[in-house]
Amino acid sequence: MTTNPSFQERSTFSVWRAAEKKNPGTKQLSPIQRIVSMPFSWRQSQAFVGRRPTATGRRTQSLQSLTQASIAADSPHFSCKVPLPIFLRMSLYAGYSQSRFTFDPGRTKVWLEIADYLARYFPEDGSILDLGSGYCDFINAARAREKWAVDLHLDPEKHARKGVRCLRTDVADLSAVPDASLDLVFASNLLEHLDDDKLGATLSQVNSKLRPGGRFIAIQPNYAHCYRQYFDDYTHVKVFSHVSLPDFLASQGLEVERVTPRFLPFSMKSRWPKLSFFVWIYLRLPYRPLAKQMLVVARKPNP
Repeated sequence: MTTNPSFQERSTFSVWRAAEKKNPGTKQLSPIQRIVSMPFSWRQSQAFVGRRPTATGRRTQSLQSLTQASIAADSPHFSCKVPLPIFLRMSLYAGYSQSRFTFDPGRTKVWLEIADYLARYFPEDGSILDLGSGYCDFINAARAREKWAVDLHLDPEKHARKGVRCLRTDVADLSAVPDASLDLVFASNLLEHLDDDKLGATLSQVNSKLRPGGRFIAIQPNYAHCYRQYFDDYTHVKVFSHVSLPDFLASQGLEVERVTPRFLPFSMKSRWPKLSFFVWIYLRLPYRPLAKQMLVVARKPNP
């Protein structure tokens, strides 16, 4: 088989060798670590599916220094200056909105009813934040004086309505939000996408931004009722049930007020009509057929 010379000149390993000469510390990585963290171009990364390296110890320092060295050398493997951890995560989600999480205008009616149902947990003149806002269905439907939308992979500016304050940032970075200012942090289908380190960092931020008495509401798949479909979503990395999620929130200093093991169907990808009247009835049924997502409401205690 003939090897393309131009590809040899741009090979990943030649970049590694060049970077090693500039930064000997990168030699601490094993061959497997090199493969896992090898730099792809932004265009080539659309087909790349990987997991973000653990952000601890010398390995992260070596990877970051290697990235800087490669960019400094104008490596053809990088066409944009994105920090390595975010780069890898964005490559994982590059086609997510085209494959798994596609836009569906029918969800708007559904979320109008969900937001109305949850309005009992936050004041209309309060401040709320949608963490991992996606297409901003919840934050657009909710009624509040001040509204925030936070997402890294789908730009909130493109989906949020006028008046929503948009932050395109990692969910574990809420530095732009004033401390103790929020009455509600809402997260729909988010926590199962975060690893242990990111979960801890995210809940720490949530705790610091909620005012005493403020609430954290999570809607997400309940593994106890959807274990067959749970990993059909290739971005799921964490398992939660109606038992483990409340325990986790309690371990982060929140007081769990409500746990509904069956709240919504596993997915809104359905042939059933998305009519407001049906959703209103469904949310008030004593037993919800096909419900595989849970609702957990937790509160930040008063000092």
